[in-house]
Amino acid sequence: MKSIVLKILLLLLYSLIGFILAWGSNELSSSFLEKFYKSNFLSLLISLTALLFTIYSLITNRLLDLAKKSKYAFEETQKELKFAFIILIFCITVSIPLLLIFSVEKNIEIWINCKFVVFSILNTILILVLHIVIDMGKTIFLITNTLSKIEEQK
Repeated sequence: MKSIVLKILLLLLYSLIGFILAWGSNELSSSFLEKFYKSNFLSLLISLTALLFTIYSLITNRLLDLAKKSKYAFEETQKELKFAFIILIFCITVSIPLLLIFSVEKNIEIWINCKFVVFSILNTILILVLHIVIDMGKTIFLITNTLSKIEEQK
């Protein structure tokens, strides 16, 4: 339960940051993120998915090594890794229609507000995916560190 509440709070924080980025970009009349999202966003997400899949394989192999040496199954860690991939696939799936909406050029006020919301959501997705990458990197470090400590004790 505590883990779910933490994840919801993180999502709310990332949504707030995404909104602030969209608002700041709008206030500064900056089109950098808009151009970046239109040209690179989906390919970036797919590349990060490939990277995370590789990291996931490495982590799984390390966890198997640790499980053999420490008699701990790491079931919860495996569930968290699978959940991260589900979130990543969800982000890619949601990004495709959002990018289609984001690319439409209309100057109607309702459309401009809708585009602002889509921009905020895309910012949130980018921050969430970067958080997953950082989290996987920390996991590799912790597992490698634990394995080295086990090896030192022998």
